[in-house]
Amino acid sequence: MGTTALLCYVFAILLFVIYFCVKLSKHRYIFSIFNISLFVYCFSVFISPIFYTQPESWAALGIKDHTAYFPYLDQCVTMNCIGLILTFSTMLFVEFNRNKRVCKVVYNWANQISDRVLENSFIFFILAWYLIVFVYNGGLPLFNNGRSFYYDTPISPIYLALNEIIMIYAIYFGVRMIYHKENIFKFIIAVLTMLFSGGRGSVLVSVLPPIVLLYIYGVGKFGSKLKSGLAKMVQLIAIFFAIAMVGIVIGFVRDGRWIDIGGIITDLLYGNNFSDIRDGAFILRGFERKFENSYWYGKTYFAGFMSFIPSRLSPFRLEWSYGRITTYGLFGWENHFGLRGGAVMEAYLNFGWFGVILFGIAQGALYAVLEKIFYYIFYLKHVKCGGKEFLIAQMMSSLSNFLVCTSGMYNIYVDILFFLFILILSKIVRKESVHSRVIKGTE
Repeated sequence: MGTTALLCYVFAILLFVIYFCVKLSKHRYIFSIFNISLFVYCFSVFISPIFYTQPESWAALGIKDHTAYFPYLDQCVTMNCIGLILTFSTMLFVEFNRNKRVCKVVYNWANQISDRVLENSFIFFILAWYLIVFVYNGGLPLFNNGRSFYYDTPISPIYLALNEIIMIYAIYFGVRMIYHKENIFKFIIAVLTMLFSGGRGSVLVSVLPPIVLLYIYGVGKFGSKLKSGLAKMVQLIAIFFAIAMVGIVIGFVRDGRWIDIGGIITDLLYGNNFSDIRDGAFILRGFERKFENSYWYGKTYFAGFMSFIPSRLSPFRLEWSYGRITTYGLFGWENHFGLRGGAVMEAYLNFGWFGVILFGIAQGALYAVLEKIFYYIFYLKHVKCGGKEFLIAQMMSSLSNFLVCTSGMYNIYVDILFFLFILILSKIVRKESVHSRVIKGTE
């Protein structure tokens, strides 16, 4: 690692430690339901580069002479560490002031959603999901190697939307389960359905960790009864280890392989589980060769905003969607979902170092707001709307995914439309309920 990369790397780790020490001191916790992805990303930036001097780390990309990528590794480490430095600096500035107005906004919107509408509509979305997979895939994708059956088909936007909505329901029902011991069966159905899709990331990163954290913190009727902080930490590590093992087993089932310890260790250290920095170096070399380091000036962001348009109807979106340009555009790869390269890679490819600075600060501000929501509403046990507060926070959380990679813009549209759908139905149901009470009162 070069001098500049090493200095940025050390400073980013130092700021990471300072931020979480301040957090522990002021708020008495480290992990939240919104910062799990940040921890995973920090692991990929701080730990995984240690193994990139080994040729095994590059085998998944078909690279034999990995030493040619070392200069690009330094550039990628520098870029991502500067992004983290700006993110944590912003979080330190924004998160720990006493402005709690965002919580009032969350309460106001959550209070307008009808529990009956929210829970009854779940049945419709679940039935629609199973209808699609059995009609178009002939079975569950997890068991028939059909994870990409929807790819580049007319059913794709509907299927992707259903996956996103079911994920939202899974966390919502999980919150309800922890706080009120309700909706346990619906939570299990939602989680199993997500696993049946053949994907692991949404369940293992977006659903189970937040629910486990709420359980460990003992915030509801179904929370942990342990009082010792050390005992809670041991319990948390044990549960997260069990979740990781489940993910590994699912991966072997999905790929039709036998489970072996050596394969698990190889996938963890040298595979694609934490490969942002390696993939970023790969992207940077392709960017230099194909575009001669000429920036894209927002093209992938425009393509992201157009994600509601099927790619086959928009040549611009087909060419410039981030997943497409980082695979087919740079390397001629077909049928690949895309490379990411780190939280500020897309910003750099479009706007250079100005993009790294701007998006690093924006990510920090958004994370800080979400942490305020978690602390003042969830951690301090001020859930007033039965867990519907999460639905509002989820839309804000999905914005952080867009700041990292515009491929997530479609899910933001889905989140907004789903929320509007539930909100409109809630108003109709309440209006009819009031009307019926008025009629009964006049009889």
